[in-house]
Amino acid sequence: MVHQSPRTTQGRSAASSNVYKRHILQQAHIGKKRLSGIATVEHGNILAKVLCHLFRFPKASADTSLTVDCMHSENSMLWHRDFDGHKMESHFRVEGEFLVECLGPLALSFKAVEYNQELHYKFVKTRLLGIPMPNFLCPTVVAYEQESSGAYQFSVEVRMPVIGKVIRYSGQLELSSIMKS
Repeated sequence: MVHQSPRTTQGRSAASSNVYKRHILQQAHIGKKRLSGIATVEHGNILAKVLCHLFRFPKASADTSLTVDCMHSENSMLWHRDFDGHKMESHFRVEGEFLVECLGPLALSFKAVEYNQELHYKFVKTRLLGIPMPNFLCPTVVAYEQESSGAYQFSVEVRMPVIGKVIRYSGQLELSSIMKS
């Protein structure tokens, strides 16, 4: 995600790790890029659907086109996701050893961790409107990315206490172009 400089929990920079030597992951996280392909979006129960609506997450679909325009700098990045016309934007920044994703009023902190040729994002903490949330109210986020047959493969799942799965989206994307400045 700001994948040129975050550190893995093993203390190696993500850029120098084995998973980042894989062409598509490395290229997808440097400069201005466009990724495109197909994704699956799932929602949980009725409460999860309400949360998805409130946070303007994409609608559930077994087969949706996804385009991601990525702009990376040394300590931040901006991702514009387009799920079949539904736009979702995330701002990321490096804070110490954490990668922080800002999504509306939420700030989600992660650590990048290598595991089995995949890059996993270990969820650490959440702030809502800048206020730290107690762990029992925090979402659980399970996210990873890997290269599979030359494509960028990813999965993101968000769960909440009591509610269960809020949203899960996953898919396979191709590096379709390098965006012009």
